[in-house]
Amino acid sequence: VLLGRLLILGEIQLVMDNAVIPLDKAYEALTNTSKRRKILIKKRIVTNPKLIQDARKLGNDLFKEMGPDGEDAISTFLRSKFLEWQSDLNSYQPLAQTGTYPGKQEIKDGLILLGTLLVDQESGKFIERVLAVRKDLEDLADNHQNLFDFYTHTKPTWEKLRSQYEVFKPNKSDLEKDANAGPALRRMEEILRAPAPYGMLKDAETLIGKVSGVNNTLLQAVRAEAQNEIEAKVASLSEDLKKAGAADSFANTLKKPLADLLSQVGKDGSLAHIAQAKANCTDLFDEAIRKLEDWVHQEGEKPKGTTDKPNPSPIVKKQRVIKAGELVGSPYLETQEQVDGFIQSLRAELEKALAENCRIQVR
Repeated sequence: VLLGRLLILGEIQLVMDNAVIPLDKAYEALTNTSKRRKILIKKRIVTNPKLIQDARKLGNDLFKEMGPDGEDAISTFLRSKFLEWQSDLNSYQPLAQTGTYPGKQEIKDGLILLGTLLVDQESGKFIERVLAVRKDLEDLADNHQNLFDFYTHTKPTWEKLRSQYEVFKPNKSDLEKDANAGPALRRMEEILRAPAPYGMLKDAETLIGKVSGVNNTLLQAVRAEAQNEIEAKVASLSEDLKKAGAADSFANTLKKPLADLLSQVGKDGSLAHIAQAKANCTDLFDEAIRKLEDWVHQEGEKPKGTTDKPNPSPIVKKQRVIKAGELVGSPYLETQEQVDGFIQSLRAELEKALAENCRIQVR
């Protein structure tokens, strides 16, 4: 009973195996015969009352809550708060370590600091240690508040900003030419690269809106141009297939690459990719025409009702592509002589194609 009273009053400590027995475990240790033989009674060193009040004030500064008076009471209070911080930081760490969320270094430093404070130690030593790292704890309090607000409330805003920036990134060179979208896109990039972007995220929606409007306008114009080009090629190919009387399965096979390209253009968000698709459609069209010409030569040039006489006039004439630019011998036409030479070369190519019973496409 006397030992219990002295423990409650904080006059003594019970030590076993060089470790102080916590108050809540003292009864079990004292009533166990084998353990009781190992217990040493140690007169407790009383902590300076000023340090206890300093610890209470620091706790109020860190947590906006005044902890209880008394060495053990304030020690328990501070430990519980530090454990809450430790739990929060541990929950944020996996995302931060991916490199796509902020706070990686702050979380690491905070966990190291808390780890040194939460090791087993007497209340008095704990209080002294806490007061010794007061400045670090004040910094950690600010970091914890920023991290708590971010991972609890503004993480969706961050994720939207990142995802939208990735959407805009392929068109960066075009967007930067716009007076509104250019600065907004650069600001988005600054926020995403900032080590502590927490206070900047309030502008995220406005920035996304500015860039998105311009990006959509650019995409609509380029996409419409590419779609018109591809659809014209599909229509021309369909007309030739119809003239040749090609079976639906064969026709669909020839049109499929262009149809796939048209679908791709409708979904692609990259201006460069759409422009490339527009250029590719010509190659796909030429390849389809070559396959159709081969089919006509093999299957479609025989008149109905016969099996041996070829049709002297093909249903679909062979395509001849003439690239006028390749007929110019210099970067510019600057004299009448050069103009006459170019026209003469072009005329010769056109007449040669007609003589070979080809249909001509000038590019």
